[in-house]
Order: sequence, then structure tokens, then C-alpha cells
Amino acid sequence: MNQRTQKFIRIIIACSIILLTQTIFISAFAETNSPTAIAASEIDISPTEFSLNVQQGRSTSSNLTIDNLGDATLNWSIDVSTGGTTATGLWTLHYDWDCDGTIGSTDLTLNSDNSFTTGEGHSGTWTQTDNLIVFTFTGGTGTVYTGYIAGPVMAGTSDTNIGLTGCWEALHPPLSTASIADNGYSSAAEFSPGPNAAPVDEFGERDSQQAAATWLSAIPDSGATPGSNSTGVSIDVNATGLGLGNHYGLLRVRSDDPDEALIAVPVVIDVLAPDIAVSSAGYSIQLPEGGSSRRSLTIDNLTDTELSWTVEVSTGSTNLLGEWILNFDWGCTGSPGVTTITFNSDNTFTTGDDGSGTWSQINNEIEFTFTTTTQYRGYIAGLHMAGTSDAGGGLTGCWETMRPPAQLVGLQSRDRTAGGEISKNPNATTYLRLDADVALDVVSAWLSVLPDSGSVNGINSETVSVDIDALGLAPDTYYGLLRLKSNDPDEALIALPVVLEIISAPDIKIHPASFDLTAPLGGDDTQNLKIDNLGSLPLDWTVDLSTGGLISQGVWNLIFDWGCTGSPGNTLLTLNSDFTFTTDDGGSGTWSQTENMVGWTYTNGTHYTGYIAGTVMAGTMQLTDGFPGCWEAIRPPQQTITLKSGEYTSGGDPSVDRGTFTKQLPIQVDAQQLASTWLSLTPDTGTIPGSNSQNAAVSADATGLTLGMYYGLMRIRSNDPDEALIAVPVKLTVGQSKTYLPLLLNKP
Repeated sequence: MNQRTQKFIRIIIACSIILLTQTIFISAFAETNSPTAIAASEIDISPTEFSLNVQQGRSTSSNLTIDNLGDATLNWSIDVSTGGTTATGLWTLHYDWDCDGTIGSTDLTLNSDNSFTTGEGHSGTWTQTDNLIVFTFTGGTGTVYTGYIAGPVMAGTSDTNIGLTGCWEALHPPLSTASIADNGYSSAAEFSPGPNAAPVDEFGERDSQQAAATWLSAIPDSGATPGSNSTGVSIDVNATGLGLGNHYGLLRVRSDDPDEALIAVPVVIDVLAPDIAVSSAGYSIQLPEGGSSRRSLTIDNLTDTELSWTVEVSTGSTNLLGEWILNFDWGCTGSPGVTTITFNSDNTFTTGDDGSGTWSQINNEIEFTFTTTTQYRGYIAGLHMAGTSDAGGGLTGCWETMRPPAQLVGLQSRDRTAGGEISKNPNATTYLRLDADVALDVVSAWLSVLPDSGSVNGINSETVSVDIDALGLAPDTYYGLLRLKSNDPDEALIALPVVLEIISAPDIKIHPASFDLTAPLGGDDTQNLKIDNLGSLPLDWTVDLSTGGLISQGVWNLIFDWGCTGSPGNTLLTLNSDFTFTTDDGGSGTWSQTENMVGWTYTNGTHYTGYIAGTVMAGTMQLTDGFPGCWEAIRPPQQTITLKSGEYTSGGDPSVDRGTFTKQLPIQVDAQQLASTWLSLTPDTGTIPGSNSQNAAVSADATGLTLGMYYGLMRIRSNDPDEALIAVPVKLTVGQSKTYLPLLLNKP
């Protein structure tokens, strides 16, 4: 029976039912005068399709609303299917014109040439775009079926193009029958031994459609919705185990709506994964002794899904000899395999799963190649190695190794374990000990990252501070390794090497340590100052000059610098006439002076020694435990002194007050012999490369000076980290000019 005949019969039956119903209704109304019958249930759903993004390995959900626009209770259920979009092959087509629940069935075969045939003798063409499928019948009214596919199920709507519509679904039969050639095998591995082909039941195309996928569900999947009410259904997606890209599902909402018994709701999910990118492939840093540096590492997420990451830090030795635990991760998915690997001193290696090959190393870079030609490349730092692997043919991965806490080693008789125990067994015996070859020399304090974990939501980035602190490290080369781990499914581990080179800081030496110059009246004298840089980095230096008298008594601004690092403290120092002193920070003691050399000792034993020239003193200091420093003291521009009645100020004003009082006075410049121009240094500033020297001329010009002794002070400042200030005293003796008399000889 063809579709038109079936349709005609259904129309006649429907008309009869309508006439009979009308007759009964009119009769009942006339007899009872009953109210109008309750309107049937009427389904409406929202949305009519789902397109969701979900992160790989995670879940998401959305809401489907089922509205009942009618008065009668709406009974409904939802069937869920998922799978591939392969449409070719044999289907069982169930068609329902008017979508009233009256279903016809036929076979439908979709051919690979985009033609189709049905078991009722119809044919046409079909097209497909992703999960959307359309097949059009030839002849007649040009009936078109439009719907969606998900694994073993298709469903949608139909239209005769003359106003008649319906709904339909098509199912892959669970089994198909095929003929197996002589000596062939079915998909169930059944063997056809006979000489003739024999039909055998075998698993059909349904298996290839991923029919049993469990990533899509509807909760609840059935219910009853009263008239003029709604029901919410949670459409849940679990992307655990799903690959990246689009996956297709189909919801078939069935109800007792008399003209919408089946609604097909397509579901498309795009499984996304974070995609990590970093701003650096590693760091090579050069610092002076005690120096520090901060570098940045930018972590980018190139997709809309959340990127979770951590950074693990290791530093230390580059000795890889011995046994390691190897985690190898082909595809770099974050799901590694594990074996052991032992690096031998003859540059061979073996693994616990019978692999072997050769290895090579340059500084912290290592490479080991299996006899199969698979190559591992990476970096070592202390207890860890990490890098990338390449098996050829496009197969790549990432790997890391860790030192086990102990090594199994063979000991001969009289050998000692790491604990000092002697092996008394004359035969080789295996002991658990830390292998003597593993000289880890771990130095972990100099390298750190902040923060060391985080997440990047969506297409965004985060910046990590990579901090290097060379405090306490001697000049040498140090190696570190950052292992950046993330939930990027194909870049779960990124190895970033860090190389730190510490070079010796500027190291200043001065020769001579003091100068004694002699000049006649009106004359001059010049001597050489040699400045050596014994370090590797450039030495920057400048010189401040001062000259003047030797008056130490009074108030000074004391600048003290323990360690002589260029980071001084400050206090006021008062040198009293009774050779005691006090400081504003509570210090006290005694002081002494011999010519231009001055010194004072605190009651706790701290000792300051230096030189004075006018308004400036400078020198060195030392704690009782030997910790050194440097200092300088500057006269403030004014002094506070105590006056008694009848005394004179420096301006000649007598004090008329019968008591005592304080008065702020300017320094008596004439007593300090300030700002004389007789001392000079050429040049007075410079930069000296590492392991080099520079000479400067120390000159005294006695023009305008009288006979006698003059004092000066050179304060040499530099970027030497532990000798930022050096005080060099200068003495000038101005004597009589020499007179040369002609020598008269008596000639015979």
C-alpha cells in the first residue's frame, strides 16, 4: 500500500470520527447543556536546538523548557541519542503525517551517490551538512524530509509542499544480514568455510556510529505538565573522554499533543581545550656577586576555555649519571607512562622496559637517542630533567625524569654503603643506598617564581615573576629548570631552562693609601694615583676633595655604612672638649686625634678611624666581631653652643644674660681653612673595565699659600659592593724656595 492510499484511508476514517463526534457532542449538549470540552494538550519547547561549548573532560548543562499551552495535562518523554553523522546505509523509516502518533514504516536506503530508495518503491536524492540531513522524493508533490542525525537515529519534519506536514524518525536496525564470500569472516569473526557464499548475521553500521555514547542526558526524561504550565528539563553534557571538536546528539521529545507527537531537538557540542603559549623559551642571566634580577614569563591561553597551570622549580647539579624515574608522555596529553632509565659513564643508557641507546650532554642540555632512533632532548638541574621527545613520523611528546630517593647499587666485598657499612659478603651484593655518583649539589634558594600556580579564563594571559637572587653564591655558572604544567591536552609540560652566570663584582684597589706632597712657595707637586679594578664588571668611580683645618671638636653629621655597600645610616656625632663623644642614637665613648688622624671608640668596643680636613672626616670602622664598614662625617652649616654671661659670640656680641643659654652660630670659616683650591685630581671620575687600571694625577699648587703644613682628604666613591667609599689622606708641606748661586772658580 503506497502513501497516498494510506493517506486517503486515514482521511476517510478521520472524517467519520469527526462526524460521529459532532453528533454525539450535539446530542449531549442538547440533553445536559454541559460546558465546552477541555482543550487538548499543546506542546511548545524552547529552545528548538542546542549549541554548547564545553571544556574537554568537564561538564556543562543547559535548560529545555516544555510548555503546555493547552488545558489538558501534557504527558511527555525524551529519548536521547548521540554519535556520528554517517548517514549512508539501511534505515527503518517511521513517518507520521499530521504528527498525530499514527505511524507508517518502510525501509530507507541512503546510497553513497546521494540517492535513496524506500521499501515502498520511492526514490530521490539526499544531502547532508554536518548533522543536518535533507532528502527529497522525486515525482509527485516533491515531498521533502528535513531532520538531524546522531549515531543510529535520525528525526525531523516532513512537508509535501501542498500543505501536508508531518514528523518522522529513522533508526539503524541493530543487525544487518550480509553475504560472506568463501573463506571470509563476518564482523563477529565467524568463518564461512563452504565453497558457496552464505548469508550470516553480522553487526551492522550501528556500531560505527558511537551509539553508546553517554555524554548527553535529559533530567528528568519524562513527565506530566498540567495545562497552562511549564516544566524545566536539564540537558547535561559530560565531555569526559571526548575528543576535541564537534559532537552531535539528538533529543526526540514525544508527547500526547494530538498534532505534534514528536519534536526533534538537535544538540551540537564543541569540545574545547585550553591552548597554552609562553613568552620565553628559557632564560640566560648574568649577575654580579650578590646581585638580583626579575624576569617575566607571560602565560597565554589561546582559547575560550579555562587554562590551569603550575610551575615547578629545580636547581642544582648537571650530573645525570645513575638511575632516574622516566615519565614519558606521547602526545603530551598529561597521561604519562613510567619506566626507569640508567645513564652510564660510557655514554650509554638502558631503560626498565628494555630500551637502550646513547646519550650526550653539553652543560645543562642533554640528548639521548634510542636504538630505534627515537630522540629525547631536554635540560637537567639537580633532581630533575625535562624536555620533548620525537619518535619520527610526526609522533612527538614531552617527558620528565626524577631522581629516586635512593639507588640500588652492587657492592663488592669491603665496599661501603652510603651509611658507612662494610659489605662482608665476598660476592656482589645489592644494597639500597644513595649512589655515590649522584653529587646533587642542590642550590634551590636562588630561583623562584611568583605565583607558582593559577588559571587563565578564556582568551587571556597571566604574568609570572621569575626571580633570581645571587646572594651568597660565588662566581660560577648555575643551572635551573622551570617545568610549566597545564591542562592543555597536547602541551601538558613545557621545560624552560634557566642559566645563571655570576661574575665577580667591581673590586677597587687604591695605590698609594696616602700622599705626602712637597712644594716650594708658589710652586707645585704632582704624584700618581693608581686605581685598579680587580673584578670582572666595570668599576665606576668619582672623587670628592676637601681641605682645611684639623678642628674636630663640635657637632658632625655622621654617615655610617656597615659593609660599605653604599646604603648608609645617619646620626649626629658630638665630639666634646673632654675627649668624650655622644651620638643622637644613644652611643657614647671617647675620641682622640693625632695631627690629621682622628678616631673614637664606643663603650661597646666599636672603633672608628679616619682623617680630617676642614669640614669633612672619613675613614673605616669595625665592630668587635670584625664586621667592617666605612663612614664619613660632615660639619653642619651651623653649630649650637652654650654661652655664659660676659662671653662673646663669634660675631663679637657680648652675652649680657647673667645665666647661661644656647645660641646657634655659623662655623668659624677662618678656623677651618675651608675650600682651598690647592688640591686637585685629574681626572676626578671614570669607568674602569674589569681587570684593568686607571691613573690619575694628584696635584698640589702652593700659589698663595704660606710656609707650613696643609691637609686634604680624597673620598673615592665607587660601585664596588663592599668598598663604596675609600678615604685617602693628603699632606702638603710648603717650604722655602731654593736659591741657586753660581759657582765661581779661580782660574790660573
